[in-house]
Amino acid sequence: MSLTSSKETIRVVTVGHVDHGKSTLIGRLIYDLEQVKDEKLKELKEICSSRGKKMEWAFLLDSLQTERDQGITIDTTQIFFKSKKKKLRIY
Repeated sequence: MSLTSSKETIRVVTVGHVDHGKSTLIGRLIYDLEQVKDEKLKELKEICSSRGKKMEWAFLLDSLQTERDQGITIDTTQIFFKSKKKKLRIY
């Protein structure tokens, strides 16, 4: 499959030491690429506000309440989205 194929899925893996911003980076990336629905963004802002925190982009990836409570990622996740030319999968 060529790099210019519109059906190609680009896979991105983030690796790093604990508490070095991997989830925050991915959360901000999907926000900047306009992949966050307005309802989800509103929910995220309310959660952060209720905790007295500024925007926590990592919360976009957290599926467990414990993850938000402890500020750590416990369960892995995959994010799928499409750009105009490619499909992306972020691990």
